[in-house]
Amino acid sequence: MTEPQAGWDAESRATWEVARRYHECWRARDAEAALALFHPEIEYCDFYRNLTLAHADLPAYLAESMPHGGKESLRHTDRIRVDGDTAFIQYRYVIRLASSGKLVGFQGGEAIQVRDGLIVAVHEYCTPVRLSGERAGDRIGLNPQRLARLLADLQAYFAEQRPYLDCELSLGQVAQATGYTRNQISHALNQALGLSFYAWLNQQRIRHLLALPRQPSGPLQMAFAVGFKSASTFYKAFRLETGTTPQRYFSADS
Repeated sequence: MTEPQAGWDAESRATWEVARRYHECWRARDAEAALALFHPEIEYCDFYRNLTLAHADLPAYLAESMPHGGKESLRHTDRIRVDGDTAFIQYRYVIRLASSGKLVGFQGGEAIQVRDGLIVAVHEYCTPVRLSGERAGDRIGLNPQRLARLLADLQAYFAEQRPYLDCELSLGQVAQATGYTRNQISHALNQALGLSFYAWLNQQRIRHLLALPRQPSGPLQMAFAVGFKSASTFYKAFRLETGTTPQRYFSADS
């Protein structure tokens, strides 16, 4: 972070110092130190998830929201800007999904109000972004950690239970089984992986099929065995996953 700007008055310098210490706590994953900077009557507004939190809510919130381990990173994208008792910070939060290895980014900003050396208000905004720089358009109501956890839970459920083998499997059934909402699952897959639920479902079916020993009955019967209901859907999903047709793929393998 840059140093305080020349010409700032004493209030602005004090505000900058509190904001600097606060975000050092975030980067160090030190929830206890961050909590010590909050005023007992703080108002913390997370506009991304439409939450307004009091001081008693913040220990659990920080424990969930701070970066965890080497697969998550937090960096500032601009210097701390100050106007009297309020500091403005912009940051980029990146996580690597354990299920796919793909990176998912969030662009965030905070307005932090300081009084008598303590933070009395935080207004936080967060938006999913595609790491190429294109802004993702949909909100999913999940912070980065919960997004990663949702996708990990979804992947674990599919790996352990193989629900995709049921040709009638629906998004509603998966939501009920995993404890997430239909909207959360659908938007998480769209923002993190660029896939609809049913495109991702068919991808899982294809990957299961590819891991099976080749059957004498041929790829189409194998497709029906792993949950596909129609040949056209199977052929489309197979080409998307492998870049070729089942006939060419399996003939090259023989």
